[in-house]
Amino acid sequence: MSSFRALVQTVQELEQYYVLLKLELKQVEDDLAEVKHLKKQYKNIHFHEGVKELTSRREVLLESVKEILFQIDLFHLHSAKGAALCKKLRHKHGLPSKEQASMLKSYGVHPVSTDLLSVGSAPSSPGRASSRASPRRSPPKFSF
Repeated sequence: MSSFRALVQTVQELEQYYVLLKLELKQVEDDLAEVKHLKKQYKNIHFHEGVKELTSRREVLLESVKEILFQIDLFHLHSAKGAALCKKLRHKHGLPSKEQASMLKSYGVHPVSTDLLSVGSAPSSPGRASSRASPRRSPPKFSF
């Protein structure tokens, strides 16, 4: 499996886990609110264990969601820095020629196409790179 394919697969899997964990987190928060309401309404200490368990589960889910967001932000930050470096290199040295691409293959570097050497064709959303440098406060917009 190529490293590009592995990278895409990893990011897609993180996105899927993010969506699933956010749904589970919502359910846990709804359950927690209901149990707290019942505890208050009936003044019953037996609901205390339920509150403890749900609070603990919520903390585990929140930590996982935060870790996913951190890794995705880190990926976008490094992607943006790599794209900026490629832009700088293109400005200084120009685009690699087809001969240079074939020379790279002789050294064991096998780009999918010569377009990938320029990185300008790498998939990205306009405006996303600059917004990734600051910590995320809202959930990312994923596409499946």
